[in-house]
Amino acid sequence: MVIRNETDKNSLIPIYHQIVENIKSCIQKESIQIGTMIPSEHELCDIFEVSRMTIRKAIDILVHEGTLVRQKGKGTFISVPKLSQPLTALTNFTKDMVDRGMIPTSSMLSLNVILASERVAKQLDIKENEEIIFLERIRFADGKPHAYECSYLLYPLTKDILDVDFSKHSLYETLVTRCNIKMKKAKEMIEVSSCSNDICTKLQIPMGSLTFHIERITYDQNNRPVEYVESRYRADKFKFYVELDLK
Repeated sequence: MVIRNETDKNSLIPIYHQIVENIKSCIQKESIQIGTMIPSEHELCDIFEVSRMTIRKAIDILVHEGTLVRQKGKGTFISVPKLSQPLTALTNFTKDMVDRGMIPTSSMLSLNVILASERVAKQLDIKENEEIIFLERIRFADGKPHAYECSYLLYPLTKDILDVDFSKHSLYETLVTRCNIKMKKAKEMIEVSSCSNDICTKLQIPMGSLTFHIERITYDQNNRPVEYVESRYRADKFKFYVELDLK
């Protein structure tokens, strides 16, 4: 990988930020393959004629945003681009991955009938301790864990799904074919937070890693809240975006 110094020390733009953009530009212009190792910090200091502290600040930014990834004892490499997830339409994981040319799979950890807690009951607009269906899955893309997902569904409306293997079938497609339920809209909340050690293990990420914590209430064609979902999406795999119209 060849990096050329295109920074301007007389510019008002901080030099570390120029280095960030310089490296990103080199990656794009040269169509460098994922997994290529970039020059060492010492080599980058020589290229940009700056201190190691400045180089580390630039590299930290690139690692944080997912452009680069550090591998202990090996070096810093160009990482797999994050998946862009739109917030303007109700989609499902299986279709999203297929549309990106990836192979989606799931590992079903639980599928059973439980009693709704006060918190879940409130989201589904039912009474506490009513029966609901609990579905727990790890979602994979090209064999790598991308998300951990827990779905809570109204039991009377969705009880016909209890014998389905959701490691092989899509939940939303099954709801259509088995229960005549088609999801029409959703309310979704997203925040960034660390998750439990157990979930980190399931997602194969370091303990204490930040993830996208997503809560969603999904409504059917009759405007009934049918599903409440809590998900953890790997922050190193996804980025979310929304298109806005100016009025």
